[in-house]
Amino acid sequence: MRGFRLHLLAQDDLQEAASYYEKERPGVGSRFLVEFERVIERLVSHPESSPRVSRHLRMARVGTFPYNVLYRVEDDHIFVLAVFHQRRRPGFGHDRH
Repeated sequence: MRGFRLHLLAQDDLQEAASYYEKERPGVGSRFLVEFERVIERLVSHPESSPRVSRHLRMARVGTFPYNVLYRVEDDHIFVLAVFHQRRRPGFGHDRH
């Protein structure tokens, strides 16, 4: 069975996004986290289901939110490098290891 790990900066990314949505409208931050968890469950089950963005990196969308999850498939888990808004500059998070 696969699992997942979050880069420390990806944890910050996730918290910032959830906090932003919660401040804008109560309850939406929680909904964002639920959508993130759904994406992670799918990726753990089907790690290669999302398109490649480079040789070792893949990207998945967070449900209906304009956020992406940048990750790489490792031997026994997926490693989430970044959670970011789709309007961020191309290549965001690619330099995280």
